[in-house]
Amino acid sequence: MAKIRINNMMFYGFHGQYEYEREQGQKFYFDVEVTTKNDKVVDSDDMADTINSSAIYSIVKEAVENKKFHVLQALGGHIGDKLIAHSDVVAEV
Repeated sequence: MAKIRINNMMFYGFHGQYEYEREQGQKFYFDVEVTTKNDKVVDSDDMADTINSSAIYSIVKEAVENKKFHVLQALGGHIGDKLIAHSDVVAEV
């Protein structure tokens, strides 16, 4: 298995338990680690055998900036589900 880790991604979003958090918004920082089902990409050097780091960034950005969640765990679960659905090679997030 190969791992891709992206740290300190910052996005502005409208999430939180309180209404003012969802109205005013705030900065959210994310560290994401994606594990692939195998490490075939190490030998193949082929993007088809992995998930592109720019795709990871875009998926997290879209979720944070375009959705609203009351509970941050739900936001994290949504991001994980989107990353797993995006690529057949993703084993876990």
